Amino acid sequence: MAICINLSKLMGEYGLSVNIAAGIVKITNVNLSRIRNGRIVALRFSTLDGLIEALRSFGMEDCDVGDIIYYVPESELTDDDVVCYPVRLRDPEARKLAKIGAGA
Repeated sequence: MAICINLSKLMGEYGLSVNIAAGIVKITNVNLSRIRNGRIVALRFSTLDGLIEALRSFGMEDCDVGDIIYYVPESELTDDDVVCYPVRLRDPEARKLAKIGAGA
């Protein structure tokens, strides 16, 4: 399975900057960037609520959870899908190799 996040695209479409969104959601710019890039393993409901509020205040009046996060079967993933916690990193051995490759 692949849980994907569409936040970067939506923020771009509606002109919502990282600084402003982070302020509305009450999280750091770094944490918002991690969410946008799928570098997360969990997302708090309060954060998701704030993201929806931010997008609605910037013109996406019908924004809902499914606009921000969605499911795609792994066999149907495209290069445009931003996968949260990529499958290759779920395997403990792959995580170990990723850390070695990143210089950790």
